[in-house]
Amino acid sequence: MDNPYIGILMIFIFILIVGILNSFRGALSELNESLVEKLGEKKQQKAKCILHILDNPERLEATVFLLVFVMSLFFACFMYGDYVTVVHEFFAVRVGRILTGWFMDFFSHALVIAYMLLLLCVLAIFVPFHIGKKRSESVSFGTIPIVRFFIAICSPFTGILCGLAKLIVWLLGIHEAEKEEDTTEEEIKSMVNEGHEKGVIEASEAEMISNIFEFGDKMAKDIMTHRKNIVAVDGEMTLAEAVEYILEENNSRYPVYVDDIDNIIGILHLKTAVIFSKQQGMSERKLKDIPELLHEAFFIPETRNINTLFRDMQFNKIHMEIVVDEYGQTVGLIAMEDILEVIVGSILDEYDEEENFITACEDGTYLVDGMTTLEDLEDTFGLVYDEEDIDTLNGFLISKLDRILSEDDKPEIEVDGCKYQVLSVENKMISLVRLTLPEVTEDEEDDTTDDKQKTKESSK
Repeated sequence: MDNPYIGILMIFIFILIVGILNSFRGALSELNESLVEKLGEKKQQKAKCILHILDNPERLEATVFLLVFVMSLFFACFMYGDYVTVVHEFFAVRVGRILTGWFMDFFSHALVIAYMLLLLCVLAIFVPFHIGKKRSESVSFGTIPIVRFFIAICSPFTGILCGLAKLIVWLLGIHEAEKEEDTTEEEIKSMVNEGHEKGVIEASEAEMISNIFEFGDKMAKDIMTHRKNIVAVDGEMTLAEAVEYILEENNSRYPVYVDDIDNIIGILHLKTAVIFSKQQGMSERKLKDIPELLHEAFFIPETRNINTLFRDMQFNKIHMEIVVDEYGQTVGLIAMEDILEVIVGSILDEYDEEENFITACEDGTYLVDGMTTLEDLEDTFGLVYDEEDIDTLNGFLISKLDRILSEDDKPEIEVDGCKYQVLSVENKMISLVRLTLPEVTEDEEDDTTDDKQKTKESSK
């Protein structure tokens, strides 16, 4: 080219155009349809254009690649030789006696190619792309007119190129119908975890979203209050005795049974009981003899999916259901609060006392309640339990000991380096255990500390 300044000007014009398109690409990678619609409330026309490109990103990609190719071709045809000559003459004067002719030619070509690659990659691709990612809103809405213009100018060429590419892909046996499936559950969880790591999503929010996905996989038996922990009222009690009893408890609804817990005849509401007790002659009557006092008890199988159970309870305005096994025996109960706790975590009111299932001791051991879930132990200490059919520490230790303990039994066992010493047994259940964790190296201790910190943050 006779005038080198024109060539340099053309190169920088190409870099500017490609840079604008790449900054828009970077902004597009940070946007989604809902965000664009929200940002574009006052710029509806621009928002529509961005959404159109967001739905068809291959046109933008093809335009960028085409302009990069044209710029490279322009440089190779009109400026490459001049640049090589300038570099060759510059170094020939200074180190010509040291470098041989063939090496000087190779060095000149390599230096010019490296210079253009650096210029193209840094100024036209990477820097604009990262600027677009960091300033997605202003870049996307500010550059959309220019982007639309160049997409339209290049569309005849990019249309042909994209058509040929699709034809080749079709000939290879990959058809349009074979598109990727919708976003999977695991992909959404991965995005949530990534958002949590970046600080965009709080730990409690990430845990709640994860719980929602697990919600449909749980059954009634997974979240019910076990029959041993059910607070129920004997139907042989008088109404006065029942009111006195339930006022000492923290619940508002109580199953009422006759003979044993497997024969539940209804649900007693605290409010209803107090109202009836004020009526003359009611206080001394037995609960089983006041059918109008009790609300109907609803029974469900222990395999009932809690997703459908929640919808049924919500639709029918039921707050408590009795869970029975295949033999019709009561195995537990579920309240609406139990289902909500699956998603939002433990719900405590002003009457509930927060239970500490794990207590740290000064000697480095831990006192653990026998009803602590294995999942809680895994989250707290980073332990791994492979038992699929066992939920609590009590069940885990009984399975390892292979026997039911008496109140005088205080065995100690070691599993995978962890020592479990039984301290207390009540009603054939292990109620308290001393847990001694295996010794760890400094590196492992740092990892464990980090895991515990993450666990504490996620539980807040």
